[in-house]
Amino acid sequence: MGEFMQMGGIVMWPTLAFGLLAVFAAWRYAAQPEATRSRQALAAGLLTVVSGLAGTTLGAIMTLTHMGGVPADKQFIALIGLGESLCNLALALMLCTVAAALGVVGAFRSRGGAVPAVEASAVPTPRLHG
Repeated sequence: MGEFMQMGGIVMWPTLAFGLLAVFAAWRYAAQPEATRSRQALAAGLLTVVSGLAGTTLGAIMTLTHMGGVPADKQFIALIGLGESLCNLALALMLCTVAAALGVVGAFRSRGGAVPAVEASAVPTPRLHG
């Protein structure tokens, strides 16, 4: 795991933090399915994926911009750099898989198999004046 984190670089740490937040939020939703917790877990999962994509993109940019100083016969090394850059996305997807599995548990435990996005009491009743 340490080598995996090292290969992905410094941007692996925010992805790990956001991913653990997503897993925690999904665990809370699984334990007590409420609409608010569902939205929190979804937002944390989205943040994790965006962080993983950003880390992958930054790694690819750094790899490719430094290829100008590498001799032509050794530019295959860019593939190694791109592979290391993908560690960010892999970490994000692994953590989101765990969070999504917990989200499924929460969805099955909720009333009727799904948690409404808006509570019924929060929806205003339209009044027609005539």
